[in-house]
Amino acid sequence: MQKIAKEIYDKEGQIDVLFNNAGFGISGAIEFTEKEKVEKIFAVNTIAQIDMCKIYIPYLRKSKGKIIFTSSVAAPAAIPFQACYSATKAAIESFALALSKEVRDQGIKVSCVRPGDTKTGFTEARDKNEQTSEAYGNIIEKKTSNMEKFEINGMQPIAVSKLVYKVATRKNPPLISSVGSGYKCISFLLKVVPVKWSNYFIYKFY
Repeated sequence: MQKIAKEIYDKEGQIDVLFNNAGFGISGAIEFTEKEKVEKIFAVNTIAQIDMCKIYIPYLRKSKGKIIFTSSVAAPAAIPFQACYSATKAAIESFALALSKEVRDQGIKVSCVRPGDTKTGFTEARDKNEQTSEAYGNIIEKKTSNMEKFEINGMQPIAVSKLVYKVATRKNPPLISSVGSGYKCISFLLKVVPVKWSNYFIYKFY
């Protein structure tokens, strides 16, 4: 990772933007999710992105550049049977907010782009844990199926790409930007509606 960063800098003479986009999902009940899989999703979705920031901050300090993270509406709207994914995205948003304060005086801007359901290969690549027990009945299959249906019929990736470009080229981008009017509305409601109500709504929605 350090070698690649140096190669880019040596070739281009400047690095303007770090876009942390890597990530994958795990579905299934936490009760049956293996520790190794929990560690893997945090390693890819959270720790690797922290590592990237540590490597690129010295380059971005020189260019007064930007760091952009792909978050998710699943960060504030924690999704049942996708708890680890939601947790990694919530961690990224918290990390980004803290980082923005650390590098603010160095001219580096930090932002999170928060997509909702998007039609990509993410759904097929998800690590599906279908283990269950009588205690859950058919709820795991039902809610996981609903989640995948929303993704398959979700927005096109170009909508997310346009917002990432806008954030990358804007002088003072917002700390967190949601993609699509519907998800902007959801993000706003999650700020003003009592947690008990919003959590129940998400449970029913999925």
